[in-house]
Amino acid sequence: MPARTQALATVEDGRHLNNDEGVSRLFAANEQSPAPATGGVPITNTNITLRQLRAFLAVADDLSFSRAAERLMVSTPWISETVKELERQLKVTLFLRTTRSVQLTDAGRVFSGLLAHVLDDLDEAIRVAERLAARSGRALTLGYVIGAGLELVPRLVRTYLERRPDQPLRSVEYDFTDPTAGLRDHDVDAAIVRPPLGLAGIAILELTTEPRVACLPEGHRLARRDFVAVNDLLVEPIIAAPPSPGPWRDYWLLSDYRSGAGADRGRSAYARR
Repeated sequence: MPARTQALATVEDGRHLNNDEGVSRLFAANEQSPAPATGGVPITNTNITLRQLRAFLAVADDLSFSRAAERLMVSTPWISETVKELERQLKVTLFLRTTRSVQLTDAGRVFSGLLAHVLDDLDEAIRVAERLAARSGRALTLGYVIGAGLELVPRLVRTYLERRPDQPLRSVEYDFTDPTAGLRDHDVDAAIVRPPLGLAGIAILELTTEPRVACLPEGHRLARRDFVAVNDLLVEPIIAAPPSPGPWRDYWLLSDYRSGAGADRGRSAYARR
């Protein structure tokens, strides 16, 4: 059993953060930073449009101009000419066309794969910008799980109000029926939680670590020990939180160790009487 567990803060902008500044950076995570220089050659043909790129991707996905046109609700001649114009501007043949089939060239295949990621990132950037714009002027909501980060919440609130004196902040406490503290249902902007959560698309910043203990009744056979191993606890009943989505409850019930999936069953925890 790992000797320590983490209290984590998360934000829903999907970026990974470092912990250099600890608590003071939690709310700064929602601020957008300039994109790093890639060192690549910038696109000089400013006539290329998103409409052309999305038309190309639709044809690349379907390998059919008619099906792509139907999906985009445009005419087949329009999408065909749009892709041809893109090829002329790029000076690259993206498709091999015959009367019976449409196939991607090697250049088209690589361009399609890279472009799909670029447009996904662009769509996500637009969504983030819209969310941030929607948040302007409204209260930022901080969720926290009962018992998690008790010493952190006052510091976080104080730091946030120092940085954003004109923007209100409210905090909401969640019990163990929602170990994500509102993140799962998008009811909060950030949360202080204990992992694991099993949620995708959130950025996680480690704020602190805590020693893990096994709480035992007086007179228990393990109560006099200074340390106990996971293997010692597997035969014991464990008081569990209510059933909830995700891996959080299973983690604290040692389910992976019971199924044999947990690594190093000899790991220890402090025993507390």
